[in-house]
Amino acid sequence: MDTRQGWGAIALLGSIACGPSGSPSADDSTQTDGGETGETGETGETGETGETGEPEDPPLPSMCGEPHCGWTESDQVNTWDTLSVPALPLPLDTYDPCGHGLDPIFVVEGDSIVLAYRDEYCTDELGGEGEPTPPVPWLVIGTDTAGAWETALIATREYRAWSMNLEPDGTLRVSGTSNVYERSDGQWQVRKPEFGGNPRLLSDPNSGPDYALVWAGSGGIGYGRHADGVSELDRLFQCEKQRTWIGPPDFVLSSAGVPHVASLSSRPVPGNWNSDAYELTLSLSYPRDGAWIHDEVECMIGPPTGFNMPLPPDLELDADGRAHICVTIDVPSEHGFDVVYFTDVGGSWSSEIVGRGSFFSACDLELDAAGRVHVLTTDDYLVREGGSWSTIWSFDDDRAASLEVSDDGVVHIVRSGLGLLSNETGEWAERQLGVGYVP
Repeated sequence: MDTRQGWGAIALLGSIACGPSGSPSADDSTQTDGGETGETGETGETGETGETGEPEDPPLPSMCGEPHCGWTESDQVNTWDTLSVPALPLPLDTYDPCGHGLDPIFVVEGDSIVLAYRDEYCTDELGGEGEPTPPVPWLVIGTDTAGAWETALIATREYRAWSMNLEPDGTLRVSGTSNVYERSDGQWQVRKPEFGGNPRLLSDPNSGPDYALVWAGSGGIGYGRHADGVSELDRLFQCEKQRTWIGPPDFVLSSAGVPHVASLSSRPVPGNWNSDAYELTLSLSYPRDGAWIHDEVECMIGPPTGFNMPLPPDLELDADGRAHICVTIDVPSEHGFDVVYFTDVGGSWSSEIVGRGSFFSACDLELDAAGRVHVLTTDDYLVREGGSWSTIWSFDDDRAASLEVSDDGVVHIVRSGLGLLSNETGEWAERQLGVGYVP
């Protein structure tokens, strides 16, 4: 597939889909030799002005490809604090459960599935100013071991978990929208990063129990390492203040331990005829020769109506170090959201729309040991092999979901409400996790 055909195909009318050099993609080029675009005929009409004679709005200027991030170092240190659950705004007995098993993520360890998800509690009681009291989210850890179910409430006011790791020694780490939580020897601790929100963490395969984390803050993305009980911020992408990160970045460590960070960001286009024009950029960043490289995977310029609710990217690296990324983005189409798959297999970036997304769920992407690409969209579970996509399973409703694929090809999918789909027995089957559990 030709590079840039994913978002270029879904660009807004009058938008420009740009490559790393900042030049328009081939699909947006203007013909000057009598073609349909920019055609000048005997009547002198230029640019398809229409019956009124008024010119169409000019295309938006491209800022794609312009450097927007620097690099710096910091010695900031954050230590662990004892976990304490914040008090609710009203007494606990005034609340009732109103949402269960929302936005789940999970890891599989032996015959156990360990999940982090959100339960919500609602009340009819009014707040101090007579306003309705919003639902209170609780971050919950649930463990299913051969059908036996255990739970632990670890935080309030955490709207979702972004990542989790289970170490061989049983240490469990979960990152939420603001904190990183760790359970070791049955005790929970929490660290609230001072450098921004939406942290994602990943175990370092070369450093035992140590791990790395990335986060998005105002004006930049941070990358740090946690070792020997403290977390040091040693890398920071500092960008202009107007750039906004959409959800947390995602990252993986290569087989050599080199971090690769995928991020989705937006910024307004200055000096433009349309003050509401925005640039939306998907980037892949990684260190090389002592400096961070920022590879612009895809960039679009357009009014924000098409960029209302893009969701964070999901990144994996294959055995050859090539990147595979999926992004769920709100676009002007009949169904509203598309899932777009990007890869640089072959040496240059290519993209394609693989399915429908939704406001409720970011896409999830995994690679198996054979190099097959597994993607979870709102409607389908898809597998790409030999350049072709196959639909393995289709769903009949919109729910957030999470996907895990083991090295031996065993697939687990958990959707909001804690419904599990798996082929662990050799046949595809569904079952409910936490049967009988009442939040």
